[in-house]
Amino acid sequence: LRPTQFCGCTIAGVSLLSPSVLRLQSLRDPRDWLELLLEPGSLYVLRWVWGEPWG
Repeated sequence: LRPTQFCGCTIAGVSLLSPSVLRLQSLRDPRDWLELLLEPGSLYVLRWVWGEPWG
């Protein structure tokens, strides 16, 4: 999934009733990734302000 093609410069992850994992993967190198644990009832918003998105 290329985030800028589908959602512009913002990515959001939400976890409602159980923990979930938000995985961000580099477009340049698929072996380069980051996983974030979202606790129940949490919201994570990543927004790029300058330059190209991660990857």
